[in-house]
Amino acid sequence: MKTIIEPHRVKMVEPIRLTDRAERERLIEKAHYNLFLLHAEDVIIDLLTDSGTSAMSSEAWGAMMRGDESYAGARSWFRFRDTVRDIFGFEQVIPTHQGRAAERRARRNPPEPQAEGAGRRLVVSRKSHSQATVR
Repeated sequence: MKTIIEPHRVKMVEPIRLTDRAERERLIEKAHYNLFLLHAEDVIIDLLTDSGTSAMSSEAWGAMMRGDESYAGARSWFRFRDTVRDIFGFEQVIPTHQGRAAERRARRNPPEPQAEGAGRRLVVSRKSHSQATVR
């Protein structure tokens, strides 16, 4: 028997309710094919979210415990800024907590046409959110 295992140890387990195909079809029809009307407990694998749905690594949990929650001047901010500068060479680094917040900022204060920047681009709802922030 061929076995494929994950290349890591899972550090957190959350039980999920398994649904069969017939139940999933009934649930999505009941939701009028609107994924946002489904209940999270009825979704086995969430391919809609961009927030991540898998277990966190021991390094990720450790980073949360080491996190500096200062409002200004946090160690994590300087580490983030220096990493972005090192990778992209950008002098200015303006973090935002969510894609929509970044889109709103970029739409209200657009960069010069020749400016370069890094950001998320492949988010299903990005276009509609960007258009909504123009108003």
